[in-house]
Amino acid sequence: MYSKMVSSEAKAKEVREAQGEYPSLVGLNMKYIADRVLEHDASKSTRHTKLNNVRFIGENAIRLAKYSYRLVDALEIPNEDQVSKVKRLVLGKLAQFLRDAGALFNKHEANEADLNDLDQCLDQYFNLYCLFLPEGGNLTVWTVSKAIQYFARKFHDEYGVGYGVVSMQGKEAKNAKVKDYLKLTNHSKAEGKSNKYHQVFRSEYMVTFYLPEHSPSPSQYRPHFNARVPSQVGTPGYCDCGRKIVRSTGGLAEDQEDDLAEEQDDEVQVSLCPFCLEALEVVACAKEGELTPKMTSILLPDVCDVCSLRFAYGEKLADHKKKTHGNTERAVVPHVRYMPFDIDINVMQRERLIAELARLGKPTTGSVATLRTRLQKACCSQK
Repeated sequence: MYSKMVSSEAKAKEVREAQGEYPSLVGLNMKYIADRVLEHDASKSTRHTKLNNVRFIGENAIRLAKYSYRLVDALEIPNEDQVSKVKRLVLGKLAQFLRDAGALFNKHEANEADLNDLDQCLDQYFNLYCLFLPEGGNLTVWTVSKAIQYFARKFHDEYGVGYGVVSMQGKEAKNAKVKDYLKLTNHSKAEGKSNKYHQVFRSEYMVTFYLPEHSPSPSQYRPHFNARVPSQVGTPGYCDCGRKIVRSTGGLAEDQEDDLAEEQDDEVQVSLCPFCLEALEVVACAKEGELTPKMTSILLPDVCDVCSLRFAYGEKLADHKKKTHGNTERAVVPHVRYMPFDIDINVMQRERLIAELARLGKPTTGSVATLRTRLQKACCSQK
């Protein structure tokens, strides 16, 4: 075992010397994990596989949440295309929403304002995944977005406490303490109040709740909570994401600078960093729960000339035409005949969709996606 550890450290050292520096994983202060990442990526046989023996838990998870903006900034490359830029902005906002949510649901005491902020953060976190990274959505994303949101409010409404009272560290400490208590009595099979579990939990209640509430002395509790939010957040000159506010346009062209200046007032430009200014439309999509026309055209540039469905890649469009429309030469018809609108159905907003469906005598209830599908079918059925 020791020889394997020495060999691993030697490989990591070789990688560091090849890189010319001792990495700290882009300012996250996780050098141990950085060594493992470099060692994993240095080998052609492992760089495209899952990184094993590395778990972002405990202090490492808190550091990653606290300084994730540094990691996101390190992903920027020269001559970045629009799709890569949008996904980098989305990743930065995902990390920020998750960081803020973690700071809220790890509190031992919570109020209604905290719960409302938690709902907003987790809803936007979930919407970003669904809109921009649907292939990355899984049960963990849903649990974080929906289950924690539900139980945090349930704990507050029924017990008046924050969700942080059931943190993993708290449960582990509690279990160890209860296990020691159980060694003090042999009444494990007794019934009623002489049962050892009844005795243990009554003692725990007295120590944890009753005595602190009725004691005349000041509380001796010392919080051990590690902040997820960087210390500079909330101070003048720093954005909520942790970056420094700089009156800069982030390398935009002159015409884009003028457009940005017209769209954002002075107060917004002073309170946001260049990254968050660029991510304003991404945040707008997360709040509304749907892509804006601009984001739709960036992420789904290829449009089917038969049904106007949009796709991210030309290969998917060709596969769609082959499977859905069969012989495209026979299926292709003039676009105006089937889609007599000035804009694409897939970028129409709810008000326009309802108006067009009402004009065609179709139902106008349902989600935006349902309305768009219904309007597409109605238009394709017209002769």
